[in-house]
Amino acid sequence: MKNLLFTLLAVSCIQITSVFGQIDIEKVEGRCHGIAHDQRLLFGVSEFKFAAASGSHQVGSGLTDMLSNALVECGCFSVVERSRMDDLMDELSLGMDGTVSSKSAAQVGNLLGAQYLVMGTITEFAENESGGGAIGLLKKVGAGVGLTQAHVGLIIKVVEVETGQVILSKSIDKKVKKLGLIGGQGMLGLALAGAYKSKAMEDAIEEAIIETVSYFVAEKGIFNRADSGKPNAVRSETESTCPALLDGSSPTIMVVIPEVHIARRIPDPAGETEIIRKFAEKGFRVVDPTQIESIRSAEEFSKSIGDPAYARNLGLRFGADIIITGEAFSQLAGNKGNMFSCRARVEARAIDTKTGRIIAADGKHAAGADIAEFVAAKSALRNAGSELADYFLAKICEDATLASTGGNTVSSITLEILLQNANFMQVSELEKFLQKDESFSNISKTFQNNAGRFNLTGNKTSDQLAEFIMSTFQNFQLEITALDNSKVILVAL
Repeated sequence: MKNLLFTLLAVSCIQITSVFGQIDIEKVEGRCHGIAHDQRLLFGVSEFKFAAASGSHQVGSGLTDMLSNALVECGCFSVVERSRMDDLMDELSLGMDGTVSSKSAAQVGNLLGAQYLVMGTITEFAENESGGGAIGLLKKVGAGVGLTQAHVGLIIKVVEVETGQVILSKSIDKKVKKLGLIGGQGMLGLALAGAYKSKAMEDAIEEAIIETVSYFVAEKGIFNRADSGKPNAVRSETESTCPALLDGSSPTIMVVIPEVHIARRIPDPAGETEIIRKFAEKGFRVVDPTQIESIRSAEEFSKSIGDPAYARNLGLRFGADIIITGEAFSQLAGNKGNMFSCRARVEARAIDTKTGRIIAADGKHAAGADIAEFVAAKSALRNAGSELADYFLAKICEDATLASTGGNTVSSITLEILLQNANFMQVSELEKFLQKDESFSNISKTFQNNAGRFNLTGNKTSDQLAEFIMSTFQNFQLEITALDNSKVILVAL
């Protein structure tokens, strides 16, 4: 009896000193040595989400601390301080139904300077006890002896902060059976009272954390490859991935997407800028946004957002083969402390200026967080713009019509000119004038009731055609009385 009691007390002493959060780092395979902290990859570890059917939600906090400590102790990684991480993750969830997407979570990592963000979910956390008598001292604290099977299940994801993409994901499942003390929380002195009651669970937790860290160490080459491309390098699509870029050419893209944040117009639209950046990186020619600054407040500009015909003419005016036009808006979702969370939506359509055909149309929404509301709004708009850019890139590269021309589209538009209060000679003089300009073709004319009607094809928009006639034609005086997307009405004076 004394020997049994001594053995049980020895086991209990082991468990008393096994505080939740300590693991044997020597068991991690492939640990790094001699790497300075400022040379290590920087991780942020968000608190584990508890999704198991049973157990305490406090387990999430404990496992987060264990993983953070183990990542640092393995010598390969540095970890953002826990309190800063928790505050930002909590604030980011404002206005997002309590959930945080990988792309939104990357916002937090970006604010903290982290390169990667670790997100974990506890899917299993259970202890099944069997047997168990209690004697002497152990009875006083409610402890007993028995066989315990512990089960821990985790899902671990690693998000690359710069892209918001999940670059690693792994499921970990650990089951451990152990004969020893069960219960007796007062004697075990666990850091999280009630979190678990057995050495079996402690071992299962340790094995799960060790496997997680060992996996990160084994796959650290992926982190290095992902990090080697920073800052973003300009990459071009090839003919095989985007036929619209045949022969080293490409369609010229024009992007016009004004933004509003809570009824206040935003200068230098972030969503528009992000779409332009992505198209330029893929190798497309893009109209410089500074060229259209002078017309952003004009009626023509606002009409192009809702009217494809106006958008087509606007694109032709600036030499674009494709115009992407739409609108974007953002609003405050919530704030906590000094942190603001914003939601944004960017919606647009891509129009082929040669035919007026709508190539694609869609809208995307996203979130952003920052200590400044305006910056948070910009971030949300940029994230939504990035997703929309990927959509348009895919659609344009898939478009067989654009691919067949290698992007070298010859933009043309059919227009009508109506010359009123004119005699036949005046109508004929205007016809000869138009025929001399090689930019016009397929010119047809009719004359009736002192009015001449012309139909022609060219590369000028209706306003460009009107300006061309008024500045160049000198045979007799003219006045413009009406103008729309496809028609110019003149009066002979």
